[in-house]
Amino acid sequence: MDDPVIFLNYLTNTCNVTVPRAQNEILGFLPDFRALLNTPESQIDEFVKNTHSSNSARAENARILVPSGAIILLKSLRFELEDRRKCNALPNGAQLAAVNNQDMAIFRQQRSQAIEQESQRRHSSLPDVTVPKFDGKNYDDFIAQFNEIISRTYGDYGAPIDYLLRDVNGLYLSPWPTRAEKLRNCLSLNGPEFMADRKTLFSLFVQYIGTTGHGSNLVTKYKTNQNGYQLYVDFKNHYHNEAYLGNQASAANQSLAKLQYKGERQFFNIETYYSRMTKAFNDLQNAGPAHALNEDQKISKFEIGLKESNAIKYHIEAKIEWDSLPAPKSFDDFYNLFSRRMSQYMTMTSTMTSNDGQRSKISALSGRGGNNSFTGRGRGRGRGRGGRGRGGRGRFNGRGRGRGHHTRQHNPYAMARSYNSFVPEARSYTSEEWRSLTNDQKKAVIKAKMDAGWMNDFTPPVGFILNDQGRPTPSNSLVSAVQSVIGQVTNHTGHEPPIPPPPALPPMINAPVMTSPAQAGLAFGRNGVRRGDSSTISSVTNARITVNGQSVNEAFDRNGNPL
Repeated sequence: MDDPVIFLNYLTNTCNVTVPRAQNEILGFLPDFRALLNTPESQIDEFVKNTHSSNSARAENARILVPSGAIILLKSLRFELEDRRKCNALPNGAQLAAVNNQDMAIFRQQRSQAIEQESQRRHSSLPDVTVPKFDGKNYDDFIAQFNEIISRTYGDYGAPIDYLLRDVNGLYLSPWPTRAEKLRNCLSLNGPEFMADRKTLFSLFVQYIGTTGHGSNLVTKYKTNQNGYQLYVDFKNHYHNEAYLGNQASAANQSLAKLQYKGERQFFNIETYYSRMTKAFNDLQNAGPAHALNEDQKISKFEIGLKESNAIKYHIEAKIEWDSLPAPKSFDDFYNLFSRRMSQYMTMTSTMTSNDGQRSKISALSGRGGNNSFTGRGRGRGRGRGGRGRGGRGRFNGRGRGRGHHTRQHNPYAMARSYNSFVPEARSYTSEEWRSLTNDQKKAVIKAKMDAGWMNDFTPPVGFILNDQGRPTPSNSLVSAVQSVIGQVTNHTGHEPPIPPPPALPPMINAPVMTSPAQAGLAFGRNGVRRGDSSTISSVTNARITVNGQSVNEAFDRNGNPL
């Protein structure tokens, strides 16, 4: 630090100050590294300004020019020396002599970043932090917010005072990801800056704990010396002890045992389930290695609470995909895979629900034009269905005095689909077909579309369009692209290659969704259970009709009646 020869070599070889009169001028102001450390940057700027101003009084061959690049390098080295001083890690002569251009590039970059970060800090504001009142039982919630306040408080080192919270001291020359992390682990725990910062920490305890209530006895203990550093250690040891950690782990395990997902609810959805699961996992982690779960155990706990069939299915699929991922992999990686599947399913389900509502509104307003009609309450003209009762003049068709009721016109196709076994297809259903399906059948259709790669309830897989029957077929652009590739191959080889098969249609799910007799009866507007012997109830399943040697699902006569 005090060797002028090493400093001169640094000026000559690293800063490229080779003119003797410039060297002498700088050495007269900064004779060694210690002088550089103890000279503020503002004084260095003043020195350069005065030196250049004096050139007007000098002969041309006696003028002194201090290179601007050399000044930047001197300031960058001073910045590094200042950090080392704060961390009680000043270099020796050998270390200073070994400083090279690569080292200087790092010092210069760190200085520039620090200046920019300080400017941003002064001209920006962070959201407010609400520290809960400490009651002796909410240590984790209190300390999390309290530590955030500490990390935002800058001390005499010019750095956040959260370095006072570290458990062990780091080595300055160790590889650190950032300068801030290096200072947090290495700032000296002695000296005037440390003494001032620990008083600042004590004042925060007074502000957020107080001198009465829980924890106030510890605050009062350090009232005389205001040693906030030791106060923090005692506070943590008193409240974050083995008994507390055991209770925390027990509460987390109880929460995991009670958590269940049974489908989307107004105040409890899959994200709520994940959030509470994650909190319990974190509580177990904070309770110590004896209670922490590994990633496979977290996934298993997540599965146990799933009580909804689709969630269980997507959990199995996500777990298979997660198992194939390269290490390292986490529970959050698994949840991303699971959530992607659940989100697609819920998006398509919500689309189904909204479409059903829209179709109902259209039917209600359509009058005679729709499949459904409403009979009016009260007097009504015209012929139609009516009920008995009182009421005023109604707007919808009805006959007689009475309360109207909702009726469904005869739809043999809809009733046949409700009563027979149903095979979900990955296609676009007409409004009439869709209304005839039960909720379970609609969900089966949605699942078939998801498995076939549909983008949503109305959009087929990429490269496909819907034909007039609502089924996906290869788009013209896809066919043209295939033909173009064939032409290119022909041009290059001179031979016509065999025509490739057309793009495969998306897979279709053929698992039948059976409708119970009770549901079938509802489709006919009455209870599906007959009076008397229930064994007389019959059903039609897997009905097939052969036309010209080909099996079809439905067939109609020339009058439109189902066969």
